[in-house]
Order: sequence, then structure tokens, then C-alpha cells
Amino acid sequence: MSRGEEAVEWVAELLRQLGPTREEVADSLRKAGITGLPDNVFEDPIANYLKANGVTSPEVDLEQVALDAYENPDMTDGPFRVRLPRPVREFILAFEEGAYADLRAEVNV
Repeated sequence: MSRGEEAVEWVAELLRQLGPTREEVADSLRKAGITGLPDNVFEDPIANYLKANGVTSPEVDLEQVALDAYENPDMTDGPFRVRLPRPVREFILAFEEGAYADLRAEVNV
């Protein structure tokens, strides 16, 4: 198994550990002290959760996490994509529509 394939499995497991429902995903993020910005693929709560767990430069959209081979030199056979589990996708949609205000990061202007 390549380093990239190992990274994909690791990230997929981190995402599954958040929980089987969007509410449990939110609770897991709260317990971990994770916040983030809506509509920001590099700083939303899921990206920040992954970074807090050692994932380098994750890019999270509504369907997947992109792992950039340029930011991860051990992954020479990438870039790689990890499909988001349904509860995580549902959480992101709700978060971007205004739910889970307590998980929104403060923006310093």
C-alpha cells in the first residue's frame, strides 16, 4: 500500500470517528474544542479537526477532502480524495446554512 493510500484510509477513519449523525459530528467537534469558518474549504470545522489530528493542508468541500501531494511529500502518487461520510456532509451543509453557531470561529478583522 502506498503512503497516499494509507493517508486516505487514515483520513477516512478520522471522519468516521466523528459519529453516525450530523448531531454527533457537531458534538464530537465541540468536545474537541474545534471551530471553523463557513464556506471556507481550508478553515471549516472539518478541515480544522483534520489539521488538529495531524492531516497536512486538507481541503474540504461538500463531497470530499482533497489531500495535496505538494503539501505531503511522502504522497508522491497523489493528489488523493477522500469521500465524506454522509453525517459529515450533512453537518457541513447545516453549518453553512447557519446551524451550530457555537462552532463558528471568531473572525478578527
